[in-house]
Amino acid sequence: MNGLTHDTILKQCNTLLSDSNFKASSRLKRLLKYLVEETLAGRGHELKAYKIATEILDRKTTFDPETDPIVRVEMRRLRRALEHYYAGQGSTPVRITIPLGQYAVQFGVHDEETCVTGETSASTLHLAFPELSSHLSDPVLTVLPFVNLSGDTDQDHFADGLAEELSLNFARFQNLSVIAYYSTRRFKEQSIDVREAGRQLGAGFVVTGSIRRIAQSLRVAVQLSATNTGTQLWTQQFDRELTASNLFKLQDEITSQVVSAIGGEYGVIPRTLWKASRGKRVTEFSVYEAILHNHHYLAVFTPEAHAMTRAALEHAVKVDPEYALAWAMLGALYGDTYMLGFGELDNAMERGLTCAQRALAIDPLCPHAHYTMGHLCMGQRDRAGVIRAAENLIDLNPNEGFMVGIAGWFLSLCGDYDRGMAIMQQSFRLNPYYPSWFHLPPLWYYHQERYEAAWDEAQRFGMPDVFWGPLIRAAVLGQLGRQMEAHQAWQQVLALRPDFQERAWHYVSCIIIQDDVASHLLEGLQKAGAPVSVLP
Repeated sequence: MNGLTHDTILKQCNTLLSDSNFKASSRLKRLLKYLVEETLAGRGHELKAYKIATEILDRKTTFDPETDPIVRVEMRRLRRALEHYYAGQGSTPVRITIPLGQYAVQFGVHDEETCVTGETSASTLHLAFPELSSHLSDPVLTVLPFVNLSGDTDQDHFADGLAEELSLNFARFQNLSVIAYYSTRRFKEQSIDVREAGRQLGAGFVVTGSIRRIAQSLRVAVQLSATNTGTQLWTQQFDRELTASNLFKLQDEITSQVVSAIGGEYGVIPRTLWKASRGKRVTEFSVYEAILHNHHYLAVFTPEAHAMTRAALEHAVKVDPEYALAWAMLGALYGDTYMLGFGELDNAMERGLTCAQRALAIDPLCPHAHYTMGHLCMGQRDRAGVIRAAENLIDLNPNEGFMVGIAGWFLSLCGDYDRGMAIMQQSFRLNPYYPSWFHLPPLWYYHQERYEAAWDEAQRFGMPDVFWGPLIRAAVLGQLGRQMEAHQAWQQVLALRPDFQERAWHYVSCIIIQDDVASHLLEGLQKAGAPVSVLP
């Protein structure tokens, strides 16, 4: 065992069990302790799904792993919790891992050089963004003048206009600091390395581009680079037909897609920097790094990510109590404690509302604060409040793909399906990196009894740690009369949310405001064999 003693391994196991990645789940703690002890006792080869389910996961002797996925679900959660833990540690004496397809635990010496994952290390992040050591800092971006490759000076105006429009629209993102375009004009007609431009301007990211026009054909190429290494992080090419009448329309279209793909909630910059921030403890995060972990949480929606992000944001608002975005995100997390059953917290909704109100008092134009208000209004079944939040999100930044999608999501779940889905389609065009829970509103197909269409959408709902995916699938399959598959999906719901049977109306009505739609969904669960009530 790589020279490791049993005492050293057990000590590391106890350290893991006291970490925030495991505190939120007594089941994960029991499972890890059991697997470690069985492996150390030389019984790792005897670990089977049936043994784990009946001895640790409270399943009866009639347990069947083919119809009840609880072991697979919990093992997946355990592996993710271990990954989260080791991503946040600099150096530990022992690394505990569970290879895919196995239940026996492996032990090894933790290599400090591999504790940060992703293309960019934490140290690289701070070389590029030394300002992130300050709690107030956001990443700094600039747009350099675009190069006109057409040989036609008339196209200089289009190139300058596009670059300036990009700069202005990037500035609408709350967590980006953008250097004004006029500050970069001195680089026009110059051949300058992005690393040198970043050094002179104090920018961590540089957007560059070129245009080429041949007859009526226009080609625009846009790139995003990190200035610390000169690495190109993203590029996209736009080929369009150009006429005098569509010039400004093309400029707006290209601008919308570029700024959303780069700076949006799931844009290239947040995704890149989140990877770079993973090698830190919560108390070492800058405020912006806490924000990045919230982006990650919204992509995966796991209890472990919720616990880590909540701790990071609670620390962030202590460090900087005037940062509206951190307050807004924390408020939404408190709402999820109530609406999804993540963790435990007294008066979670009241605390969430207090955070959202604090965020709006600091910055009335904070998009995430309006999202949080809509989210909490949904949990309180306040339809007017949800619609108001959706309208505010559309007005604040129509180029923010994620928030535009949220607005459509809100409207769809409030019953304005046609408009809501049209807005969500706009969001998908702005940024393809949208979360799979955006596929929840097609419950409207279900309510219209178009069950085959509802089934097609239900299969696109990912998020394996969120009960809503198997919940929708169980209800649809129940209505389609596919009993065996429906029962399997219902068992997945219980594996993810063991108290769902007793609190079915609570969980469903937190998201579905209309009583008839909520009752119809629960009726599908009944047909799947779930003993739930269709009424409050």
